[in-house]
Amino acid sequence: MINRTISHPIEIGSKSIKLLYKALVLSKKIEGNATDTTLQGRIKGLIDYWKEDLPQVALIGAFSSGKSTLVNHLLGGKFLVSGRTPTTAVLTQIKYGSSGKAVIYFRDKVRLGLSSTESGVDKEALQSLIIWLDNPKKFRIKEVREVQNEKSISKNINQLKKELNQLWDHLFDHQLHNQLKSGVRLKGRKINIELFARTFEVFFHEQQELELNVEKNEEIYKFQHYLSDYSHAIRIKKAILYLPNLVLKNFSLMDTAGLSSPIQFHTEITEELLTRVPDKILVLLDARRVINPNNRSVLHTLRRFIADSKELKKVTFLLTYWDIALRTYMEDDREPELSYQGKNERATAAKEYLGHMKDNLNRLIQEELGITPKADIKFWPLALNENAPIELQTTLSSFLEDIIKESKGKIKKEMWKKRWKAGFEIIDFIREQHQYRIGFIQYEKSFLQQKTNIEDEIKILNEIESIVRACIDRNINKIDGMVDSAKKGIVSEINLLSSKSAIINYADKGYQVFFSKFIDSLTSITKQQTEELIDLIDLPKNNDNSSGSRLIKDDIIFQIDKKILGLEENARREVKDQVSGVGYVMKSIWDFFLSGIYEMTASNREFARDIFQRQAFSTLDIIKKKADERNLKMERHCTEAISNIYVQKELFSLKLHEKENKIIEFDSQLENLNALYREINHLQNEIEQFCKENGILT
Repeated sequence: MINRTISHPIEIGSKSIKLLYKALVLSKKIEGNATDTTLQGRIKGLIDYWKEDLPQVALIGAFSSGKSTLVNHLLGGKFLVSGRTPTTAVLTQIKYGSSGKAVIYFRDKVRLGLSSTESGVDKEALQSLIIWLDNPKKFRIKEVREVQNEKSISKNINQLKKELNQLWDHLFDHQLHNQLKSGVRLKGRKINIELFARTFEVFFHEQQELELNVEKNEEIYKFQHYLSDYSHAIRIKKAILYLPNLVLKNFSLMDTAGLSSPIQFHTEITEELLTRVPDKILVLLDARRVINPNNRSVLHTLRRFIADSKELKKVTFLLTYWDIALRTYMEDDREPELSYQGKNERATAAKEYLGHMKDNLNRLIQEELGITPKADIKFWPLALNENAPIELQTTLSSFLEDIIKESKGKIKKEMWKKRWKAGFEIIDFIREQHQYRIGFIQYEKSFLQQKTNIEDEIKILNEIESIVRACIDRNINKIDGMVDSAKKGIVSEINLLSSKSAIINYADKGYQVFFSKFIDSLTSITKQQTEELIDLIDLPKNNDNSSGSRLIKDDIIFQIDKKILGLEENARREVKDQVSGVGYVMKSIWDFFLSGIYEMTASNREFARDIFQRQAFSTLDIIKKKADERNLKMERHCTEAISNIYVQKELFSLKLHEKENKIIEFDSQLENLNALYREINHLQNEIEQFCKENGILT
């Protein structure tokens, strides 16, 4: 039985947030009457982010590795459905709440392909489309478009429904067609899979999040149904489960279901990971055979988070099916064999077999991650079967105590170290803005004391304003155009893959190279745009003080974590599945001797291209979203610059006595700003002292 009466971890988040609020008040003093500025927005964003005070623990594992069973054990109830398939994977976050509640968020667009690497045809996708189109009002269908190369063509719903039903009839005998809605799994006859290399985009009317009371059994069942039924799950962006469980007062959980398998589901998970990298990673592996294809697949996924042996410290490996693995070792593999029924024999064998598993795990890490662990890797053998011997089940309680201890200690400390890297930057930004405000007011004061041609100055300011506005539009259009060109470019490259060797080579290198170059190009272009904007909006021109150019660069230079994006893993693996395996090994030998006479079938090539294209569009969706966020920040900076231009224009309209009063006002502002030096230094010292006391000084 798991002990769930663990005390609440020591809070350091509240003090951190109080310090950020002090920084926010200080920035408002510096920026005068201005509200909701870029700097203030940055601080408010950190405050909202830091309110999530608990470390986030991500669960990674192949399907049927025991993730849902483990979560249910930890939470003391059956909240997640065991045995979910790759096609029903939904990003699920589990957090502490004062009452049991589930919140489901829906997508407004779903991209569905009828091709499948497993069986040639994705029957669930086809079935869901037919069900949706049978009742578009119920499912809130807004529009359906078919993706053909880089184009997206609107479809007539009635005509499309007819086409899809014809495809379904092609899959199954005509008399069994009516069993579609019953959910009965049908056996089909031989089909022409080339007909199913089609991809659709389904757009939905906006739908409010669904809230369920999971303290009621019927609501739990409804929650489980939404996460396990394909036609519902494919529409879910993410689900958050709140439970009044004391374990969740130490950390929140994120089930990354689908990250290592199906292409169509990984977009939201990747976006979530780009927003917040997990503080701790639990990797579930099958202990029955540590070195196996499924476990290798999971290690592929781990590449998104781990770059070197130091980062392995935040990973704990959980070897599930421990009881079955141990029994197999004792009765089948060991010489001489031992009886699994004897407790002492199990203890002897467990000690031996744990050593074998540790060696195999190290080998797996070296082969799949290219990392040689410099310290002992942390792993726990878990027997989640309630019929397993009691001493094998106790490792679950030991693991839980260990993860809670880590969450209170080093995991939380590392989390706040990372957070305060951004926190210390805020002080630098405040200093920059302080210097800029002083310089700007000094310029305005000297400007009023000079004799200038008012009409000429206003004309110059109007020209600068026009240039800034035009620059915004030009820069946004440039980025949008690059995304559109990338879409056409990747489709063109994919369509040229006409042979087996071309597809294999592209899966190995070409796909990754394309997107890596595209992201590098976006970064390069946005750097150029940023320098141009800094030159334009760093007004006045004869002021040597910076206008916060570091903050601008940090905001509007496009940045995305290629490692977490994992843009090549899913597509490479699935496409190679279409043209590899034992058959491919044999075929490659024949090709060598027969000069390439033997080629893969045309349908397999078509499916491989279709998989690449869907993955490419999903990756572009993520990149486009990040680019749009960057463009919004750029617009915000430019809006602030234009506001400064308006301030200067107002100065020109002042009469003589008004100018004298304004100069007095400027002197007062400068006096107040100079007095803020002490407050800035005091806040920096307070932050440094706080971080030092809590062991999070960077």
